[in-house]
Amino acid sequence: LGKPSWDFWSPFPYGVDARGRTVSISLVWSSLLIGSIPRMGKTNAARLPAAAAALDPHTRLVVFDGKGGKDWKPFEQVAHFYAAGVGQAVVEALVSVLGDALEDMNRRYERMADLPDDICPEGKVTPHITRRASYGMPLTVICVDEVHRYLEHPEHGRTICALLTELAKAGPAAGYMLVLATQRPDTRTVPEGLRGQIGTRFALRTMNWQASETILGAGTYTTGLDSSKFLRTHLGVGILLGNDDQQATDGEAVTVRT
Repeated sequence: LGKPSWDFWSPFPYGVDARGRTVSISLVWSSLLIGSIPRMGKTNAARLPAAAAALDPHTRLVVFDGKGGKDWKPFEQVAHFYAAGVGQAVVEALVSVLGDALEDMNRRYERMADLPDDICPEGKVTPHITRRASYGMPLTVICVDEVHRYLEHPEHGRTICALLTELAKAGPAAGYMLVLATQRPDTRTVPEGLRGQIGTRFALRTMNWQASETILGAGTYTTGLDSSKFLRTHLGVGILLGNDDQQATDGEAVTVRT
């Protein structure tokens, strides 16, 4: 909280474990899905990666607040694009922004294919590439809070889901990362096609074990992971499950208080 700036390529502090040790995560090469029942700390958990991105002058931040309150309002001052609510104009703006992001992602892959191996050795972004304005490929974090409200839109919901799925699937190597938060963690609202592409999950208190599995992944309940066991007093406490590349979790689940 006291840092004047942050390098988003570096892991950022996300919380502490049961022994009070700092747990840090990195979203480069991954995206983050957060779910819980209302008023358990979901939005605060989503704002942590956004804060790290906002403190990095080389990182572009896009924010859509489906709730439309004050929680995300400060980010309007630094976000590349900011919108709140689920009015028709906001929903259409989300479709437009995601569509532009998908086009930019595809162009990035084309440009990286033409870069010499000493600059782009693996066909994906590097710190050097994302920090030089001449390449036009900054790290880009797209935060969508209460994402279910957009996914349930009768006219544009399916399009939004398809765009988010493509960005989650192919975006990380091109510098695109998603932070999606929902208080409706069910398979109908957030389909597996989208959830399955997101490598990092954080489940705060959920209503039942099925909702916990929706966030953490199929089979996690049988391994003992059940966020419905948290109490109402466990504000900001959740199960963090990172992908295999995460140093913080090494593919294992950690109980974290943000």
